[in-house]
Amino acid sequence: MSKTLCSNQIKGFAYDHDTFRIFVNGTEQEPSSRVPTRGTVFPIFYVDEGAILDIQFSTFYFPPPEGYDRILLEKSLI
Repeated sequence: MSKTLCSNQIKGFAYDHDTFRIFVNGTEQEPSSRVPTRGTVFPIFYVDEGAILDIQFSTFYFPPPEGYDRILLEKSLI
């Protein structure tokens, strides 16, 4: 990413099997990363030095990319 991340920006993350995409204020940052994964994937966030992190997994400030939606809970189909 070429931009410096600052407070009061809306950061967005999109993951689809092997591609991780980052958005700042609704604009995709380049390049997207290919992520080799197997099994279950969990979102993990970390802050330091008294930072405050507000997270929303269903209501968005900016629309998600086409083909993406909120995080869904895993459901057994059997």
